[in-house]
Amino acid sequence: MVFTVVNVIDVNYNSGIEALTKSPSLNGYAYLVSLIRRYMREGESRDKAIYRAVDTCLNENILTDFLRDKHKEVVDMFTYQYDREEELAVVREEAFEEGREKAREEERQKAELEKIELLKTLAKNLNLPLEKIQQSLTP
Repeated sequence: MVFTVVNVIDVNYNSGIEALTKSPSLNGYAYLVSLIRRYMREGESRDKAIYRAVDTCLNENILTDFLRDKHKEVVDMFTYQYDREEELAVVREEAFEEGREKAREEERQKAELEKIELLKTLAKNLNLPLEKIQQSLTP
């Protein structure tokens, strides 16, 4: 068995990681992402936050050449990324609900089986037919 060691680097803006100080592009990207997150926390829609963050970076001369050349691609990428995150959250919630409903159904089935076993035991101990006991319990 072969194991691979992967180093995970926190590239969030202002994380203090050396890679951000060595790469203006990576630092600019981290800044752009931090702006999108901040604007969304402030209540802006995802799309408005993305456009505003791109505009802010352009105004602050961050990733300027790249953003001017690839503005649409950047917006599309972030829109897809945030749509995907939202989609995954919805899928996780649906799976959780399905699991919960399945557990409830299994509990109902288990309770029904226990009830039947109890009736069988009662019928055997009282030496009565099962149908007679069921009839006496039915309102």
